[in-house]
Amino acid sequence: MNRMFHSLFRRAGFLSVLFLNFLSLDYARAGSATWTPSQSSVNWNDPLNWAPRTVPNSPTDTATFATPVYAPGPTSFSDIELNSMVFTSLNGYVITVGDPTGEAAATLTLSGSGIESDVNTATFAYQYVQVSSTLATNSSPSILFFKNGASVTPMLPNNYVTLYANGGTASGFVGGQVQFLDSSRMDSFTGAGALAGQNGGGGGAIIFSGNSSANGDDYFTEGAGDTTSGAGTIIFEDQSSLTHGYCPSFAGVLGASGGRTFFLGSSSIGTAVLAVFSGFGEKSGRGGGGFIFSDSASAGNASLVGEGIGEGDPGLFQFLGDSSGGTAKVSISGNTMLDLSSHNAPGITIGSLERGGTIDLGANTLTVGSANLSSEFQGVIQGAGSFAKIGTGVLTLSTTNIYTGGTTVSDGVLRVSSPAGSGTGTGPVNVNGGSLGGTGMIAGEVTIAKGAVLSPSAGTTGIHLTNHKLTIRGPLIFDSGSIYSYRLILGQPVIADEVSANGAAITQKAHFVIAAKFHQRLSRGTVFTALDNTSDNPIAGTFINLPDGAIVNVNGNNLQASYEGGDGNDLTLTAVP
Repeated sequence: MNRMFHSLFRRAGFLSVLFLNFLSLDYARAGSATWTPSQSSVNWNDPLNWAPRTVPNSPTDTATFATPVYAPGPTSFSDIELNSMVFTSLNGYVITVGDPTGEAAATLTLSGSGIESDVNTATFAYQYVQVSSTLATNSSPSILFFKNGASVTPMLPNNYVTLYANGGTASGFVGGQVQFLDSSRMDSFTGAGALAGQNGGGGGAIIFSGNSSANGDDYFTEGAGDTTSGAGTIIFEDQSSLTHGYCPSFAGVLGASGGRTFFLGSSSIGTAVLAVFSGFGEKSGRGGGGFIFSDSASAGNASLVGEGIGEGDPGLFQFLGDSSGGTAKVSISGNTMLDLSSHNAPGITIGSLERGGTIDLGANTLTVGSANLSSEFQGVIQGAGSFAKIGTGVLTLSTTNIYTGGTTVSDGVLRVSSPAGSGTGTGPVNVNGGSLGGTGMIAGEVTIAKGAVLSPSAGTTGIHLTNHKLTIRGPLIFDSGSIYSYRLILGQPVIADEVSANGAAITQKAHFVIAAKFHQRLSRGTVFTALDNTSDNPIAGTFINLPDGAIVNVNGNNLQASYEGGDGNDLTLTAVP
């Protein structure tokens, strides 16, 4: 009898252990579940935090976050792979990838649908996923992966999902990473931020590769808070794209790096706004943020906006390799720079250029105007390279420039309105098409080619009450078939164009065209100087339709041409009976 009870007791103990082991296996088994955290833990890997009691961790699993009142989000301490994460509650969850202390790295991979926010709300539902920094001694950083076309997609209005790659909290820590692979993407009403390190820690990084795309609302990089820490970084590589959104790159402290966004490979941009800040507001003197284009990447139809004051490193838009400017609209000011000095020859083309800042050409050519817009640039263009105007718009250069490689106009209007120094640097100006005008100064030789136009008032609209005088310190050459368009306003007061040049040569078949308005009767002997020749030599040649001594009728007034007028060698028009 005793032996029988002993045998039963041993068998019951074995069955109890077997049952407990079965429960343990059931808890640890992967499966879709809803987050219902216990009071003692926010560990993703604890089955007691999920309903049913399982841990979502397989390519077919979905982790749902539906608690209607506040509940802390989970932290994953080991590698997790899911089909999707779905938010259905207003509760602002914060999902954390990797041990926040940095002691252990972890990955969270979305390899199916990705992240969905499906909250039916008339207000706003904000959800967050952050990737922790980790010790550099670990084999790899903590990473949030999207692959196999996984997306970040708010399914209903007023839903918003933000991803953060946290920076390291101290020296020896590397930042977290978010990586979009193959054709994965971020959709509208999403955003991402790469945060800077602190106390010597490395910055966080967000990487788009393959054919992945960023189609959300904002993507920002944070400048370093001290000189020993790393800034936040966003990288677009391969054939990835940034289709739209607002993308600021913030300044760091003085001597530290600002946030950086890189476009590598053949990555491209749609209509996004890229904004750099350098020493902005209370951050005067700090290191500027930056956007760097390299390889064959394109700025597309983006808006490149620079804001900055102070004496720190400038905010930077830099073009390297064979990258292209597309039809990008560049609007920079203060301590911001457009740098193509290290780009491969011949240079880049951009859509438009406005406001101020500095442009460093190096030995390259900056071609402006592919967007066919009109704008005014008040900054400084420097370097040994050249400047070219294309497109149908009007571009006004309003300040002194110091580039030396010359200027070419192919279409539209280039107005030079610098009041003191040369708006076109020190090199020659070749007008091969379009028009050259303005009221400023040009240092080099000016050549007007066949079909091109010289007109001081070109590009102006309405009636201006002052004369337009363009000053050329070098010689002026009119090629055969070129045009001098001379504006004459016969009103109260009378207004006329004028060009001053250090010598002039007019090739046979160049034309002089008078563009007159109104019918004010001129007093006999009224003299207009169309071409003020400041050299000691006479003007070489005459316009084919305006020989020396010719009389032309302009809105009821007879004007007689003289190539020996003024101080003896100017082209003048004098009112005669």
